[in-house]
This record gives sequence, C-alpha cells and structure tokens, in this order.
Amino acid sequence: MPQGESMPHAKMHMHLFRVNVARGSDTLPDLLARISSTRVEDRSRSAFGTNYRAEIVDDRGDAWVLNFVKFRDSHGPGKVSRRTPLEGFDLGTGDYFGEDSAALFFPQRRYMVLQYNHSGPRHSAIAEYLSAFRTDRTNTYSLDVKLDVNTERVFRRRRTSVRTFEVGIDMTGMTAADRGALTSLGEASTFAHNLNGNRLELVVSIGPGRRGQSLSDRAKDFLSDLLSGPQKDAVYKARAAIKRSDDSPTEVIDLIDQKLTSTQLVVVGPGLRLSLADRVNALRVASTRWATVMGN
Repeated sequence: MPQGESMPHAKMHMHLFRVNVARGSDTLPDLLARISSTRVEDRSRSAFGTNYRAEIVDDRGDAWVLNFVKFRDSHGPGKVSRRTPLEGFDLGTGDYFGEDSAALFFPQRRYMVLQYNHSGPRHSAIAEYLSAFRTDRTNTYSLDVKLDVNTERVFRRRRTSVRTFEVGIDMTGMTAADRGALTSLGEASTFAHNLNGNRLELVVSIGPGRRGQSLSDRAKDFLSDLLSGPQKDAVYKARAAIKRSDDSPTEVIDLIDQKLTSTQLVVVGPGLRLSLADRVNALRVASTRWATVMGN
C-alpha cells in the first residue's frame, strides 16, 4: 500500500441473541466442548439443505469464541479489477467458497453476540447446526433476537394494545418444514407456495370505527413467535400499530428495524477479509455496550 494511504475499513454489524435450550438437551457449553474435541473435518452438518461447520470453538473463560462457516457450493464470487474482467477462482476438487460469521457466547448469561453476514451463517442456521450436531441424541437450541430495549419494553408492557399488525414472509427463504411450523399461517403459506408465490403478506386490523378496541393480546405472542420461530429469517416485514394507553395516540413500531444492533468499523486485511481477531474485538465492544441487557 502506498505510504500515507490509510487502510480500508468495512462496517461490521452485530446483533444480540438470547440462547434457549430445550429441556433434556445438552447444555450449550457441553456441546461446544464436544465440538471442540471433534476433528475439524468431522464437524460439518447439514442445516436447511446447506453444509455448515463450527471452525473455531475456543473457551476463553467468560465467553466462547466461535466462528461458523457456510459451504457455498453454487454460483460464487469472482476476481475482478478496474483493468481486468471478472474471472473465477481456480478451485480444486473438493474446494468450496466459504462464508463465515464470528460469535461470542456468554454461558453464564446465556446470550450470544453474533456478526451479521448476509451471505454467511445466520442465527437460525447456527441454531439448526448446533441442534443437529449430535446424531445420537435429540438436542434443540434456538437463538431469539433481542429488540431495542425501549421498543421491547413498550411492545410488551401490559397496557400496550395492538390495533393493527402486518407481516411479510419471503417464501423463497422457507422450506416445507418451515411452512408446516407456521401453524397460524400454514394453509395460507402453502397456498401461496403452490401458486408459485414468492411473498406472503398478512394484515390484521380491528378496522375503522371501533374506537377504544384492540386486538387480543395473542397478537403480541403471534408476532414474537413469528420472529423467533424456524422461519424467522424469512420474515422481511413485521410492523404493529400500538397504543400505550386508551388516551395515547397510535404509533407504529417496526419489529424488524428495531433489532438491537451494534456497528463498528473493522480494518479490511489481506484477501479483502476481516481478521478473526478484529471481528472478536468488535464483538467484545458490542457485548460491553449490551452488558446491562445481558444482566451484568
């Protein structure tokens, strides 16, 4: 790099998730210890039809440092410059493109801070990978996204009523099992899929002229379940029109845009990659900002 030219930086986005472990499952630290003792070449598992692997599984005491890899076996990136046309990489037999997402798991708090990588492992795939890792027993884990603290508090408080909500689901991001898991929308989602529909939108409202009335509190549960269930990555819209009290004005909250998010600039290193050390440092900074949310 020419003298005086600064290193390029990229924005790294991070989200916070609550780790839930189903009754009878291994504790997540026990499972991670098992993965760590397994040879890297034996760690791959299928999640939603794609192979994933926990490549870095390192117990640092207060937190586990993790790096999950997605095997990309379809059309991938190429190499290009301002002077040369795009060309493919020379991959050998058995080589794949790989996308990765780093994470910090805090076992005492049961929270995970996860790097967002649109093309890489997402939280639902990571939960599926962890659940599928052991083939000799049934483990079930889920990662529930944390909303902005104020948004979650307002949405969940007892006196907050929901007058209208609208949700949108990207059908291309769902499997048949996902559609089956949508008990409330199962028939509609299957119908849309059978029509070759790519998106399904639903609006539920009390309608005009019904002042002082609101939807059942089950509306809150429905939206929460939709954002934490197996189809959560396919939800592209989730808005609710709420009233904090009978006399307050109606306000709209966006449950997608209000995810708890931290963004940090990270140096772009060799190979146009962000080093694991720099990504872990960014995750540490985010976890410090969210210490109160995580209960510390």
